[in-house]
Amino acid sequence: MQPLFTPIQAPIRTVLHLSAATATAALLQAQRQQQPLGEWLESLVVQGCSRLDEQRLADRLSELMTVELFAHVASNCPGALTGRWKLLFERCLQESALWHYPQVSLEDAEVGVDCQPSLNARALLKRWPQLMSSVWLV
Repeated sequence: MQPLFTPIQAPIRTVLHLSAATATAALLQAQRQQQPLGEWLESLVVQGCSRLDEQRLADRLSELMTVELFAHVASNCPGALTGRWKLLFERCLQESALWHYPQVSLEDAEVGVDCQPSLNARALLKRWPQLMSSVWLV
């Protein structure tokens, strides 16, 4: 069985076009940290990428919390929504796949078990970018 790809042993070259002032500043900073310029640039790129991942994680966490809060408010107190949030709720009403309809027996309904439909946060999260853009990018 042959491998899907053969590893390339040759080093990868990258060309950076820097002004004289930027190149001088980079060399000075690398010397201050007692690193060769290549290592210093690699560490700079790694730091930038890790910050980007942290920012994506923070954005995703914020999005998850927003979806969960919206689903809770829209399910329990839709009258509290105003402006574009109310428009977003109306868009959600049009999509039955976003809603969870509990199956309640007759005995449960007589006892008073909550049988109101509620927004399914997991389904809402899948449609969130499209719904948000349809409301806020109008």
